[in-house]
Amino acid sequence: MRSVSPSMPEPHPTPASPTFPRVLLAGGGAIAPEAHLPQLRGLPGNRCVVLYELSAARRAAIRKRYRDDVALELPEKLPEGPFDLAVLATPPSCHLQEVLRWRPSCPRFVIERPMARTLEEARAIVSNLEGALMAVHMPRAELAAFDVLKDLYDRGRYGTLQSVQIHDGRVFDWPSVSPALFSKEMSGGGVMMDLGPHILERLLHLFTTLKVEQCLVDGDRGAVEANAVLHLRGDGRIPVTVEMSRNRHLSGTAVFTFAEAEARVGLMAPTVHLVPRQGPGIVLCPDEDTDPVPFRTLVARFYQRRVVEGRSRSDRALEVMRLLDEAYRVARPLQGGF
Repeated sequence: MRSVSPSMPEPHPTPASPTFPRVLLAGGGAIAPEAHLPQLRGLPGNRCVVLYELSAARRAAIRKRYRDDVALELPEKLPEGPFDLAVLATPPSCHLQEVLRWRPSCPRFVIERPMARTLEEARAIVSNLEGALMAVHMPRAELAAFDVLKDLYDRGRYGTLQSVQIHDGRVFDWPSVSPALFSKEMSGGGVMMDLGPHILERLLHLFTTLKVEQCLVDGDRGAVEANAVLHLRGDGRIPVTVEMSRNRHLSGTAVFTFAEAEARVGLMAPTVHLVPRQGPGIVLCPDEDTDPVPFRTLVARFYQRRVVEGRSRSDRALEVMRLLDEAYRVARPLQGGF
């Protein structure tokens, strides 16, 4: 295969960067010290991160890990604003409550995915954050490979796009400290609320319209689903199949079948492997140093682009929640696996 670097769009012009002297991090679960805290301390002008966590044991563990960071505050009681940024790393059931609590004293919000348990809650969050910056934490959106795929789709270089298949899953191994991901009451669902936002956001980047046609899940009797299959239709004509799992490993790939080529990309990879019907294969390489791209690299890009530069989209976040709401409304039992 030969390797080429496709031309990528020029960066968006941005106004002077804001500063973040005082930042609130609400919630001390695994995602807080692993992903958010290292990035918050590196924001322009940051002098203090206030991490509010109810559990004394979690506060002690975080203080031990960051014992040399004198700018990290871990108050026992509810802190007072103002804050330059609030990061909501609490369970989804708490997000609306946290928005209502902190909005009067904060102009910018990062919200962990899923942004809410229901479409109704998501709409309330967006309404209450009108005039504020709101970014849902979905680092996979910072990968450039889907920009390459969108370019192939829009230009029609290899004919019409005929189908999309996405396989995303691994045995759950995140060091979670709460049952939120396994409780419908706390998270709104299972694997679709975990992996679904990442995938649907990327599909919405590709297609102008996206519609749910069928949803199959294996959760029953109040349990969250560990496996799910979504059948969607992109731009009214292109079939899209998404397989998701939390209890087994899937290939972690997206396969785009065009009339004259097949394009394959790893969901955490920076390269697109293109195999034309005729001629040699091509590796399309956005400007990346590693494959797969490290998670922390994607989180750093998220904060730079979505928070510092302000390139966030509440309309797309709401559309993701609308699709998830539609999927759960039409969901039927998954029989025999996939």
